[in-house]
Amino acid sequence: MRPTLALAAVLCLGTLVSADIIRLKDGRTFEGKAKVDGNKVVLDTGTIKATLAMDEVASIEYAPTKYDEYEQRLSSIPAGDIEGLHALARWCAEQGLEAQRKEVMRRILAANGDDEIARESLGYIWYGGEWLPESEVWQRQGFIFFQGRWVTPDEKKRVEDEAAEKKNKAKMESQARSLIADARSRNKTTGEAALEKLQNIAPQYKIAPFTEALKSNYAATRELAAAELAEIGNEKTVPALVKTMLTDPVRQVRNNAFNAVAKVGPKTSVPLLVDALSSTSNFVRTNAADALGEFGDGTVVVYLVRNLRIVWGGGPRCHIFVGEQTAYVKDYDMQVAASAVAADPVPGVVDTATVLDTRVIRIEEYMTVIERRVISRSLAKITGEDFGEDWRKWNEWLAAKSAPAGKE
Repeated sequence: MRPTLALAAVLCLGTLVSADIIRLKDGRTFEGKAKVDGNKVVLDTGTIKATLAMDEVASIEYAPTKYDEYEQRLSSIPAGDIEGLHALARWCAEQGLEAQRKEVMRRILAANGDDEIARESLGYIWYGGEWLPESEVWQRQGFIFFQGRWVTPDEKKRVEDEAAEKKNKAKMESQARSLIADARSRNKTTGEAALEKLQNIAPQYKIAPFTEALKSNYAATRELAAAELAEIGNEKTVPALVKTMLTDPVRQVRNNAFNAVAKVGPKTSVPLLVDALSSTSNFVRTNAADALGEFGDGTVVVYLVRNLRIVWGGGPRCHIFVGEQTAYVKDYDMQVAASAVAADPVPGVVDTATVLDTRVIRIEEYMTVIERRVISRSLAKITGEDFGEDWRKWNEWLAAKSAPAGKE
């Protein structure tokens, strides 16, 4: 297979600056970047690519590479020519020949050990009156190369200790989760053994497992978790305990969570409980009001009074219409023709009615009654006053308490 004359003409156009030369057996030559691929040669001129059969090629003369040029430049520098070596090092940097650049710098140091540029380029630092490798400078200052950086022995130990503790924590937390699951076993021996082993695990490794256990589908597990978190006494568990205290359907679980909050962080729970007063769930609001009676102070009174007013009831105005209509013929529409008369009746209507205008004073349901009782009880505990469930009196008292001195 031979290139056509047109192809030969194209191949002769725009060749690479540093090109390989392909000589064919018929005497023609082509220039470009040659790459042998099995029984063919791929020629890249920079503008097009062409494929030649290997059996047509007489020889390939490869152009010198930048590595060849480096060797040529290096061999042309006279011995002791420091400036020439610096020039070659700069050329290597421009060509991206980092290994060759460092080799040139080492040749410079061999000729002149005090060459500052070469020393700094190879990572030497002037320290204590002499040029030293950077690593030796760090070592003389007491540093250790650890995880890709230089650190003090204390920092190395701290990082190693933290890594070991992280690994141990993951192991112990996993063990605690398994024991919590075993604790609810129907086998009494297995359950008791799991509880005993849980007592031997350090408190810090039980915080996460027991916090997760508050969401268990098993009431006994949630009850155990709340009780254990009370013993551990970590304030970070308060949000999870408050949620359990407000929402868990089982009273004993809620009681354990309440006791845990009372022991661990009653003041921390107050903002969470105030937020819960805005819940759409009557159950959650009631539990929050009850807890605020134990953990709250004067700052929560305004929120409790607001809720007492909201659950008092009330509703829109309603209108009841009771009436009757009486129809009668009030007139006739007469039409007279030559031989006949037509009369169409015109009806009328008399309305007699009574309209009853009412307003719903209160809507009662069992949970609303319970919520009012709980709120009024909490208000009495916090303030020392007792206005029962009358939100108006509580509101008046609150207004009087907040009035400026000298005014009623």
